[in-house]
Amino acid sequence: MNKGQIAIEFITLSIMGFFILISLIAMLSFFSVQKSSEKTYQELQDLGMSIQEEIFLASGVENGYQRNFEIPTELNGKPITIEQGTTIINTAYLILKFENNEIFYDIPLIDGNITTGQNTIIKNNDSIQINT
Repeated sequence: MNKGQIAIEFITLSIMGFFILISLIAMLSFFSVQKSSEKTYQELQDLGMSIQEEIFLASGVENGYQRNFEIPTELNGKPITIEQGTTIINTAYLILKFENNEIFYDIPLIDGNITTGQNTIIKNNDSIQINT
């Protein structure tokens, strides 16, 4: 073997090693971003379920119930949007929107609007009122 062939083989193996290293870094980065996205989605689900449970709790207790609860305005530095509505069969729903995710929750009929930030839930005359 001459010195030129050894140099070419060294450069070839170095380039292959560099590409393998870059591929491994790219895969680790992808999986890290995916894991972070899954964690954020789980946090959004947990938030929606806690809001839903708060409303169901109020629907099941006696008149005169009152409680304050807070819904964060952001999740991981990005804004959360809350929408609510009723269906034609007289049930209600809640939608949490975050980035490209929308999660729907069935809730009892309520008077008022759920917002990010501080919310007050009251049960009077067998009616659930939020921020009224």
